[in-house]
Amino acid sequence: MNIKAIIRTYNGHPELSEQRVAWAIMLQKELADLNAMVYMDLRGDPYVHFLDILEGCFELDESVAGVLHIEDDAILCNNFIEKMQAEVEQHPEHVIQFFSKFDQDATSESGFHYRFVGGVCFYIPRALIKPIHRYVLNWHDRTLNPTAWDVAIGYMMREQKMFYWLVLPNLADHRVSPSIIDCNRQQDRRSNTFKIT
Repeated sequence: MNIKAIIRTYNGHPELSEQRVAWAIMLQKELADLNAMVYMDLRGDPYVHFLDILEGCFELDESVAGVLHIEDDAILCNNFIEKMQAEVEQHPEHVIQFFSKFDQDATSESGFHYRFVGGVCFYIPRALIKPIHRYVLNWHDRTLNPTAWDVAIGYMMREQKMFYWLVLPNLADHRVSPSIIDCNRQQDRRSNTFKIT
C-alpha cells in the first residue's frame, strides 16, 4: 500500500528545536519503508505549516492512498507500519486516528468517533485532503484558536456529520515534553492505552 508519510517538526523554540529535529529524524528512520519525509516549520506558525503540507499533497500520484501525518514528539509501537496499514486497508475512506487521550479509551475498543482532536499521528485518505484543507483554511474560529488546526478538523467532522476511525489501543503515543506551540499545556500528555508491543 502506497502511503505518503509526513513527519512535522518545529523551529519555533531555540532551546527545544534541536531535540525536536532529532526526534523527527529518529521517526524518519523508523518509517524508512514508507520513505517518510521530515518537514520543518520555518515560519513559526504550526497552523499555516499544516495547511502548506496539505496543499503540497494536492497533486499526489494516483497510486498514493493517502497521507500519514506524524508530529515529531510521537512514539510509535513496534511493527507500526504493518499495523497502521492493516487499519487503512479496513477503513480506506476514513480519517484514522492512532493517538487519543479520552477518558473512556481504557474501557473502549476501536470504533467510529466524531470528536476529532490531536495531531500526533493520524491518516487522511487522498479524497479528503482538499476538503480538509479548504475547511481548515477558512475556519471561522481560527483567530480564537491560532494553532488549533486539529480542532478545526473536529469542527468540520461535526458539522458535516463525518466520522473517523479511532484505533484502540493506540498505536502511537505522545512523548513527555514541553509543548512548543502552547507553553501552558502539561508536559505529560500520554495516551491511556498505548502499548509498545
